[in-house]
Amino acid sequence: MFAPTCQVQRFEQDVRLLLKLKHPNIVQFIDAAIEGERPYLAMELIDGGSLATRLASGTAFTPAGSAHLIRKLAEAVQYAHDQHVIHRDIKPGNVLLDATVEPQLIDFGLARDLTVAAVTRSGEMLGTPLYMAPEQPRRSLTPQRSSNHFAGFAATEPLRADHDVNATSTHLSWRHSRSSPINR
Repeated sequence: MFAPTCQVQRFEQDVRLLLKLKHPNIVQFIDAAIEGERPYLAMELIDGGSLATRLASGTAFTPAGSAHLIRKLAEAVQYAHDQHVIHRDIKPGNVLLDATVEPQLIDFGLARDLTVAAVTRSGEMLGTPLYMAPEQPRRSLTPQRSSNHFAGFAATEPLRADHDVNATSTHLSWRHSRSSPINR
């Protein structure tokens, strides 16, 4: 059931967060309501499928096409950061491609608005393990750097030779966690 006050407050916080985001590469929020005990969000329709679906189908991206996706996704992430919003779950399944293969970042359900008190409990990890920065479990990254890692890792999948759509998330997460972080 949706009725508990904390869930209603979280839903209202999510709506306020979505209202902040007006960018050509972030799916546009249209409306929200609660009908009975069911909350809903109405979002812009993007009819080209997800990047994850395209990768799983074997769709090949040229280096120029991949660079375009990476640039547009990076612009969307930077815009969200400029609005004090950290997505926290950027992955190919959360990138829709329209009919012209223009990427649209979706699913801000785990996002954090840095201007609002955190609702994540201490020690709780959010996101998809495969796309988390290796340092994230140690809490040694700022939210922005962690989000940048999500975006970079997810956006470069079309270019990576090790993309394996049949591998389990656990296997890929383990392989990813074994890689060395880049220190700057």
